[in-house]
Amino acid sequence: MTTFNTVKKMLYVSAVLSSSAFLSMQVAADQTLTADLGAYPGSSLSAPTGKVSVSFDKETLTVKFDMNGIAPSSKGGIHIHTGTSCDDASKVGGHYWSATLGDDAWKTTTWESDSNGSAKGELMVKTGYNYAQNLSHALVIHNAEGSRIACGVLTASTY
Repeated sequence: MTTFNTVKKMLYVSAVLSSSAFLSMQVAADQTLTADLGAYPGSSLSAPTGKVSVSFDKETLTVKFDMNGIAPSSKGGIHIHTGTSCDDASKVGGHYWSATLGDDAWKTTTWESDSNGSAKGELMVKTGYNYAQNLSHALVIHNAEGSRIACGVLTASTY
């Protein structure tokens, strides 16, 4: 014979499992992180403005960028770094990728600006890290000389 308390516990467990499944579906549905760019900490170099989004398919990232205020007709790097702050240059760290994949996955990820100093594009890179592992990491923009000129922290997308 089933008691009232047993039924109540069964309903509670069912509700918790349903809630967990719903939350898992929400996370899976929007695997995008975004970063608003600001000046690189301590740099006096001209910094681009704009936004970068990173979406995920397992361990492959699609990086979309839309930046303005860059040197016209130039090229530079765009990379996720090991650090989780853009407040202090000493905490930004180096490129963030799994060494089990071999060479630095970020070596070839670049942007290119037009004659007006705008850069818009998309690139794909396999880093070995997923959405949760990239959340709150610093995304850095490098100029043509390799100097760090902009930084933004990757946060959960709100759109």
